[in-house]
Amino acid sequence: MGPTAQDQRRRPQALVTALQENKNLPNEEGAQMTRLPYQTLLIAIVQPVDRGAATDALEKGGIAATVIQAGGGFLGREVTVLLLGLAAGDEPRAIELLRRTCHTRTEYVSVPYQASHLPLGSPVAVEVQGATLLLLDVERCEVYP
Repeated sequence: MGPTAQDQRRRPQALVTALQENKNLPNEEGAQMTRLPYQTLLIAIVQPVDRGAATDALEKGGIAATVIQAGGGFLGREVTVLLLGLAAGDEPRAIELLRRTCHTRTEYVSVPYQASHLPLGSPVAVEVQGATLLLLDVERCEVYP
């Protein structure tokens, strides 16, 4: 079954261009691959409440994202990890879209009293960051059809 029209819209433009131009090359093992012009991998760790707005803004901006659900961190809560393959010059646009859609907020967390057998104490205000961004240089990117 071929890709749907919605799948086609979600593909990053660099991937669509590479596939349309049929830039397939044999790799070391002889399998066909497509080289893509991704120069940066942006890893964005966002709060679940910001995921929808962030992915919608990225999609409208022509940037595709892979969404991974994860957990852990300081509060041990669920987070969303977005993986973005970016061509040269796309980094500022992607960062700005995430900056506009991911917001720092205050959450209240119950912590146990020290030296007490009571399970929960008074709620404590904790500032939760909107997003953490990691940008990594991509040495090589291949897609195997």
